[in-house]
Amino acid sequence: PSTGSIRRLPEGTGVIRLPDLSDGEGGSAPADGRDDAELAELGLAEKLGLRARGESPDDTGAQDVGPTR
Repeated sequence: PSTGSIRRLPEGTGVIRLPDLSDGEGGSAPADGRDDAELAELGLAEKLGLRARGESPDDTGAQDVGPTR
């Protein structure tokens, strides 16, 4: 049960360390700037028919919901 109080975690707990993409060891970002998750999402959207094959996601992140009333 939550006591409602905020407890501080020990230093270094919960910190996510991302690999340094600048060196050759951690790999590098694709030339087009898309990561694997975005490519997987794009593939899923294509499979579901939500996005035409080869169509790129909207860079603004805005969603075209059609005309509003």
